[in-house]
Amino acid sequence: MRVSGVPWGGEHGHGTKSVPTTMGVVHNTYGQWAGDVNVVGQNGSSHFVIGKDEGQWIQLADTDSVTWNCGNWVANNCSVSIEFTGTSDEDLTPWQVSAGSHIIKEVSAHYGIPMNYDDGFRGPIDNPPFRGWYSHRAIRPDAGSQHSDFISTTEWSWMVGGVAPPMPSGSYSEGDFDMGQMEDLAQWEQDTRAIILDALVGDAWKDGSKGILATWMQDQSRNVIVVLSNNLKAALAALPTGSDGTVSATPEEIKAIVEQVVGSTHLTVG
Repeated sequence: MRVSGVPWGGEHGHGTKSVPTTMGVVHNTYGQWAGDVNVVGQNGSSHFVIGKDEGQWIQLADTDSVTWNCGNWVANNCSVSIEFTGTSDEDLTPWQVSAGSHIIKEVSAHYGIPMNYDDGFRGPIDNPPFRGWYSHRAIRPDAGSQHSDFISTTEWSWMVGGVAPPMPSGSYSEGDFDMGQMEDLAQWEQDTRAIILDALVGDAWKDGSKGILATWMQDQSRNVIVVLSNNLKAALAALPTGSDGTVSATPEEIKAIVEQVVGSTHLTVG
């Protein structure tokens, strides 16, 4: 299959799998976007690559094709692989969380892969059957050194577990908010709100009395976000700005204001 919305980079796999697809493997490239795409394409070593910046994603093999992604023939023959640009020491970017979520959910739905995840913390798996999602380090290779790259369970929950992704990177802590950063923050707020509401009103809650409860929870979560957002905006708007329009408060002052607003905001549950 080709995942919807992901640019197609041509077929770089190693023939069609001989068994059903039952697992997914997530990796870190320890490289840079352009080089990652080139290396993965040449080696046929992953179905997908996701870079750090928005728009950086590509499919390099049909998911029914074999890729040499984890050094284990049994796993290679039944897996879908995703490479994330960066190292295991770096958090996935909001774009990587969003793109990874899209691919993982569409692939899982297509093949019936369960959403359980093994990050390899307890050591590599020696024997199949493999069923679910795994980090690279969770799969023992047939030969050679054990790989150490992994996506953390926290990052996995960002992608599939209804947990908010990390705030976008930038100089927010320095009190220097330019328009581009504010747009990033606004998008982060929108994405986080969507995740919260989706988690509260999942399919399991949409029948009978559960639907009534879910609607109430949705309303309350929206109230929390709106009230806190308005209070924070009002407090931050009162901060002094420089001639260039940037906030002149120190990081400590901004942190204190945020903590004060959060601590003093009271909601009436209706």
